[in-house]
Amino acid sequence: MTEITKTLNKCERPQNSKIDISFCELSMEDESNLQDLIDECSSLKIANTFSKSRFSRIFEKPKNRLEKLELICVDFRDESQIISIFKSCQSLKTLNLSGIRVASSTTSFMDPQLPAAIIALPHLVNLDLSFNSSWISEQNWNQLLKELEKLEELAMNETKCDVQFESDWLPHLSIFSARGSDLHWDSIFEMLSVSDRITRVDVRFSTIDSSLPEELQKGNLRIGDILY
Repeated sequence: MTEITKTLNKCERPQNSKIDISFCELSMEDESNLQDLIDECSSLKIANTFSKSRFSRIFEKPKNRLEKLELICVDFRDESQIISIFKSCQSLKTLNLSGIRVASSTTSFMDPQLPAAIIALPHLVNLDLSFNSSWISEQNWNQLLKELEKLEELAMNETKCDVQFESDWLPHLSIFSARGSDLHWDSIFEMLSVSDRITRVDVRFSTIDSSLPEELQKGNLRIGDILY
């Protein structure tokens, strides 16, 4: 991997590029070699990849061009490492944290500082927190859903959570996905029924009663797709 990252480090830095780092192991040298290249990219995906530093070398400088960040099935020692990454990525519009693993969460749920750090991202409009039920508590979900007023797309696939949604939450939401989930469906569909932005809902393979999406489809003609 080191020889590859050395070669990449010598490449011309195209703007608005996408970098995908998946299924590999990064050394500190690899991260140093990649840092300048990632500084210029607008989209970064890190999936099923191990880093001893938990990517601290990559994100030690601000990533002002980065608008889309995907950290998928990645291991962290604690939430502070994730928060540190967010502080370097204040231009993010899209954030995917699906299936991440936090070692400290084996005995406790997410520190409230991590939801606060997500909420603090000033440009965030698209959030994916799928496959994280084991370490995101209902209190954390409540904090996120209540405060993320600018969010336009939300994915919480394969999620088990009994938080009761309020009708004034997520006022700008246009796309909602909760495939394979077990949620407080009555309150969710009550919120969606009064939304003037929602256009697509995907609740396939979930525990929902089919009458709820059927009623929503009849009552909210703005919705083009309801998958259940």
